[in-house]
Amino acid sequence: MGQPVHDDQKLFKMLILEGAQAGLSWYTILKRREGYRKAFTNFDPAKVARMTDAQLETRAGRRDVIRTA
Repeated sequence: MGQPVHDDQKLFKMLILEGAQAGLSWYTILKRREGYRKAFTNFDPAKVARMTDAQLETRAGRRDVIRTA
């Protein structure tokens, strides 16, 4: 059985990667994990919450994360 996670940063990381994985293989997502780490300020939810919409748009368009059309 799994272990409960109470660390906000770990939970945020799991949320981001799970959302990106929808419909893709985990291998594809894990290859780009470092890009997601950079885009989401080391998966720090407080820092991401302070980002502007423009900053989020810029980060979503990075080549090292999965981009949507």
